[in-house]
Order: sequence, then C-alpha cells, then structure tokens
Amino acid sequence: MMNPLERPTHGSETTPIPMIRARATWVTDTGERPVLTASLLGTFTCIVDGTEITGDPSKSGLRILKYLLITPSRKASRDVLLDTLWPDEDPKHARSLLRAELRALRTKTGGDAPFRLMQRNDRWYRINLGVDIVLDTDAFEAAVADGRKAERNGSPTAALAHYLRAMGLYGGDFLTDDPFEDWTVLPRSSYRITYLQILHRATTLVRKHGSPEDCVKVAQLILGQNPCSEMAHRLAMHSYAKLGQYRELVRQYDTCRLALRQALDIEPSQQTMEAYAAAIELLHAS
Repeated sequence: MMNPLERPTHGSETTPIPMIRARATWVTDTGERPVLTASLLGTFTCIVDGTEITGDPSKSGLRILKYLLITPSRKASRDVLLDTLWPDEDPKHARSLLRAELRALRTKTGGDAPFRLMQRNDRWYRINLGVDIVLDTDAFEAAVADGRKAERNGSPTAALAHYLRAMGLYGGDFLTDDPFEDWTVLPRSSYRITYLQILHRATTLVRKHGSPEDCVKVAQLILGQNPCSEMAHRLAMHSYAKLGQYRELVRQYDTCRLALRQALDIEPSQQTMEAYAAAIELLHAS
C-alpha cells in the first residue's frame, strides 16, 4: 500500500510530500481575518496581513501565488501547476522546482504566517480559506459592470463615474512582469480589450456629462494608448481652455505637433489647428 504521505508520479517513482501546517481558520492578533491584497493589473504587488511579498518571480514562489490568485477556487493540483508553470521541463526537475518555490514562498512574510497562507494535501495546493482576498481585477470588473448597468438604465452620469473608477484601477496590462507566461496571455488580452472599450464609452459620455477635469483625465488616458490621437488632443485643449489653464493648453498643442511629427512626419490637421485657435479664443473670452 502506498504511503499516504507520498503521491504517484508519471512513472513508478514516488515522491515524499512533507505536510504543510494548515489551519482552516486563521485570525490575526486583533482577532480579525487576515487580508491578502494583490494588484494584478500592471506590476504585481501583494501584501499579506500588512507584509509585502517580494522576490524574484522565478525563484520566490510568486508565480505559484499569482496562478492560484487567478483561479476561481484559489486551488490547483500539483500536475496542473507543473504543466502550467514548467511545461518544457523534465518532470523530475519540474517537481524539484515546485518544491523549491513552495519553500521560498513559505518564507516570504516571516514568522508562522507563510504556513498559514498556503494549504495542501495529497491532491492539491490552495490559498488558505481563512484569508480574505482583495484583488484589483475584481474591483475593475465590478466597476465596469456597474457602468454598463448604469448605461442600460439610462444614467449616463453614473455610468461615467463607474467607468472613471474602472480606468483608475487599470494600472497597466495584466501581470506585465510576466509577459512570456502562456497562462497570462488570454486574461491580459481580455482585460485590455475591456479597458479600451470603456475608454471609448467614457470618451463619448464625458463630452456631455463630465467636468473639464474629467475630460482632461480621459483625454490623457487615450493619449497613453495612442499619442497621435488628435481627437484626444482637441478634447484636452478645449478642457484646459474651460479651466483657464493657458500654459497647459499651449503645451498640449505642442505635444500634439511633436507626436505627429515623430511618429508620422505630418502636421496637425486643419480641424486640430482650428480647435486650438478656438480654445485660445474661448480662454481669453472667459
């Protein structure tokens, strides 16, 4: 009979599995459930019970943590982790890497906390069920859903507020520090498409229902994606005129000219030049 603390491998070999101390419930010194807060949009950051987890992603176990965070159950079998994180490695070497990264992960937050962060048995690894998890991706998705619902209900001002909140949560493409991990490709593409969609909707809404400050914010976000968007430059210039910010208005036009020259070797369109002149006139008239 096989030892219950061993699990089968792809051959007849068995690998001892040291049991990790795990608690179904975990409370802090204040009697509260601990919180894991992670940012997945942009550069990855993770804070567990007030302690930031850092380190080389390829050696510190952060890839395991990231993968578990994006799985709905926060749980994965050993074979799934091996196939996902080390698909090209020899199975024996991959298991060694998994054990090494798990050991590294258990030392990230100091003291006894790492043992309580991760749980495992002879079938799976998971994040402790007693930990409350707060992800920026969840907040982003909720804000987008609220915005779309508000639009369907005929509340454009509320929709714009939700979209602005979502755009503020989008700190960059999904896990930008893991650009070559296959398992990040689809969610990265999905979140980026969603971000561009709400950016487009916010551009439409902000013209009628947003403040000049909101217009500037949306315009700059568009320019972050496309520095040559003359529409965004015009929106920003008009907004700066309303705000009475002459220097920013002129700087925006100069930025537009420079971006077009460097990227396309052209001058601003006649529409943009007329918009600049109209913005200057509006500012002086106010």
